[in-house]
Amino acid sequence: MMTHDAAIDAAIRTSYGKLVAIIAARTGDVEGAEDAISDAVVAGLEQWPTQGIPKNPTAWLLTVARRRIIDEGRRSMLLRTYHADVVSCISDWNTQAVADPDLPDERLSLMFACAHPAIAASVRTPLMLQCVLGLSAERIASAFLTSPSSMSQRLVRAKAKIRATGLAMDVPHPRHLPTRVPFVADAIYAAFTTASGDLEAESIELARIMTSLMPEDRGSQGLLALLLFSYARRHARRDRTGAFVPLHEQDPDQWDLPTLLEATTIIEQLMAMGHTDRFTIEAAIQHAHSSRRHGGSTPWPLIVELYDALVARTSAIGAVVARAVAIAEARGPGPGLDALNAISTEQSRLYQPYWVARAHLLQQLGKGLEADACRERAIGLTQDPIMRSYLISQRT
Repeated sequence: MMTHDAAIDAAIRTSYGKLVAIIAARTGDVEGAEDAISDAVVAGLEQWPTQGIPKNPTAWLLTVARRRIIDEGRRSMLLRTYHADVVSCISDWNTQAVADPDLPDERLSLMFACAHPAIAASVRTPLMLQCVLGLSAERIASAFLTSPSSMSQRLVRAKAKIRATGLAMDVPHPRHLPTRVPFVADAIYAAFTTASGDLEAESIELARIMTSLMPEDRGSQGLLALLLFSYARRHARRDRTGAFVPLHEQDPDQWDLPTLLEATTIIEQLMAMGHTDRFTIEAAIQHAHSSRRHGGSTPWPLIVELYDALVARTSAIGAVVARAVAIAEARGPGPGLDALNAISTEQSRLYQPYWVARAHLLQQLGKGLEADACRERAIGLTQDPIMRSYLISQRT
C-alpha cells in the first residue's frame, strides 16, 4: 500500500506544473501559486495520516491550494478589486476538476508567459524550469553555471515582474510565437537533460504538445526527435547493480526500438526537407549513434561533420565539448585534446562534462596523473550520486 508521503510525492511529481499553471493562469501570480501548492502539500502531510489518502490526491491538493488563494484574496488589498472574479473562476474550474481527474493542461501557456519579452532573456528558461517543472534554484543554477543565490534572486525578480505587469497567461498570437518558442524549447530540453531522469517523460509530453500546437514548426519536431532518441536508451544507462553505463559501453539491444523508430521517422523527414536548426542537427547526431541498434558501427566522421554544423549555429559549451570527443573518436585523442584546449577557461571551469572528457583523453594519452586531477575536478562538480560513483571508479 502506498504511504502518505509517497502519495504526496507522486501527486507533486506528476502534476506540479499543471497545478501551478492552473492557479497562475487565474490569478496572474506565479509565486502565489507556488506558495499555495506548498501549503497544500504541508496540509496533506498533516491530514492524510489520520484522514486517509484521498481518492484523487491531485484534485485534493488543488482544492486546498484554491482555498488558500481565496483566503489570501479576502485579506489582500491588492486582490480586493477583482477578488470576486478570481474566486468565481477558480471555483468553477475546481468543481469540474473534482469530477474529472484529468487536469486541464495549461503548462505550455505558463511557459509562453515566462518567455514574454518583458522578462529578461537570461531568466526566461530558468523561470520555466522552476515554475512549470518544479526544479529548485540549486539545480537550475548548476545547469546554468551560476550560484544558487544569484539564480534565486533572478527568479524572484522575474515572478514579481509577472505579478506587477499582469502578463497574459495564455498562448500568444501566432505572430508572437517565433520569438518565444526558442526559450520554451530550451526549457523543455534543459529539463530533460538536467533533471536526472525524473522529468524525461514530462519533457517529452510537453514537446509533443508543442508539435501539436505548431505542426509546421520544424524546430519543435527536431526537439521531440532528440528527446525520443535519448529516452530510447534509458534502460541501458544503468547496469544490474544500478551503476552508470556510458553510451559507448551500452548494449544497443536494450535500446527501446519502437521509440527509436519514432524518432528516426521524424528526423529522416526533417533531413529530407533540408531542415538544419540546432535541435534537428542534435537529433541527427543521435540518429547516427543509433546505427549500433541495427548492427552497424558508430559513424564518427559523419558525427564530427554534424558537430561542425552544430557549433556553427550555437556557441553552447556542451556542443563544443561533444565535438571534441567526436574528433577524438574519429582522429585520435591528440586532436580531441587540442579541440578541448581551444575552449576558454571561463567557459570550462565549472562545466563537469569538460573535465570528464579531458580526463578520458589524457588517460588515453598515458597521462594518468593529469587525468586523475581532471577527474577529481569532475567529481567535485558532480551532483548525481550515480555519476559520482562512476567517476570515482575510473580513478587510476
